[in-house]
Amino acid sequence: VVIRDPDAAGNSRGYAGRLLDAAPTYGEDNLRGVEAVLGGDSGRRLSYLDAFRIDGTESTAVALVMRGRDSLHPDLLVETRHAVEPSVDHLTVTTRLTNTGADTIPETDLGDRILWGRASAFAPGVPAGETAVPFLLATGSGVAYGWVGRSMTSAVPREPRATPVEYPVPQLPPGAVHEVTRRLLIVPESDEGRVLAAGWEEVAQATGRVHVRTREPGDDPAPGAEVSIRNEQGILVARGTTSPTGEVELPVPPGTVEVTVMDPRRGTERVSGVVVEPREARSLEIELPRPAELELTARDDRGEPSPARWILEGILGTPTPFLGPADRGPAAGNSILAPSGERRVQVPPGRYRALAARGPGFEIWEKEIEAKPGKTVSLAAELTAIAIPEGWVAADLRPHTLDREGCTVSREDRVQSLVCEGLRWAALLAGDP
Repeated sequence: VVIRDPDAAGNSRGYAGRLLDAAPTYGEDNLRGVEAVLGGDSGRRLSYLDAFRIDGTESTAVALVMRGRDSLHPDLLVETRHAVEPSVDHLTVTTRLTNTGADTIPETDLGDRILWGRASAFAPGVPAGETAVPFLLATGSGVAYGWVGRSMTSAVPREPRATPVEYPVPQLPPGAVHEVTRRLLIVPESDEGRVLAAGWEEVAQATGRVHVRTREPGDDPAPGAEVSIRNEQGILVARGTTSPTGEVELPVPPGTVEVTVMDPRRGTERVSGVVVEPREARSLEIELPRPAELELTARDDRGEPSPARWILEGILGTPTPFLGPADRGPAAGNSILAPSGERRVQVPPGRYRALAARGPGFEIWEKEIEAKPGKTVSLAAELTAIAIPEGWVAADLRPHTLDREGCTVSREDRVQSLVCEGLRWAALLAGDP
């Protein structure tokens, strides 16, 4: 867990103590930060006072405590304790609000603004438009997070990159103290069930369990598939990823649900009418086809290897594939990046229209193909340059990357994308220029 240094050069004292990252060992900026706010007022700040560390032992927590005051009510002392207990999978965040003045401080809200980075979050069982949320589950690359607290509200889209969460704070007479405690759970990606179990337990929601095993023909496991479960109203109540053995078990509130298995390499399967009973397990075994493989090669009209963006469109009843999140490379959405001119990629079996492109300076190449389970299709595209008037050059002077808040594309993926779009120049800047 990483906390911003309040004394770092250029640090905003209003955001001192912001939680910067958790589980960075997974190699990506899955959780970008958590900021504490008061009253939902963007002009209201927690002005930094000081910070101190509590060293733990084999049986006690290590903690970092940040203290500040409310810019609107300076007599309101705000102390936030970030603590990690031995042998646990979560960070406990406790904020104590103390009225140190002689006047009563009116009721307000304590808020956490969670910046998810490359993780994707949702509130299980919450329909669009509702503000009360039981807890939050976010999945990133190799890691899953849970944000669990009581009396949480959040008026946000279903899968935001930034989630404002609020907790009610009653009016505080002189000397009064109010505490708000929440937990940040951190588990491997295929253990989302642990986050769901902790969240449903926090709100005393009885659950059953849905155990899903995905396999290929011949009983080989199909790991890495995303399993999502929706209730009869179509609301997402659980989501997880199959383990190396092709299995995942997810706690689900009782009722009739639909289970969807989506695998970028094998396709999508759905099972409807699955009845979940309290404290009982329901097992499903879902067979997925073996992936097909594409061997992609692109050359320019001089015979030299050419960067290319490959696009697959489903035809003749085959759905257009989803090869990965839109902000990830080399396979994102229905496109594949091949900056070196070559790429091998696994795709769901089916019939496709394959297109190869290199931006507006080259003609598009296309061909219809049939990709069969367990077989390889070789495609060799020739990209012909289009005459560009002298003095013109393809450039992007402000491409966004992870360095800029709100963008979830890594520098490496952005550079690969720019190369495949035929750009000659780009200016990669840190933050807002």
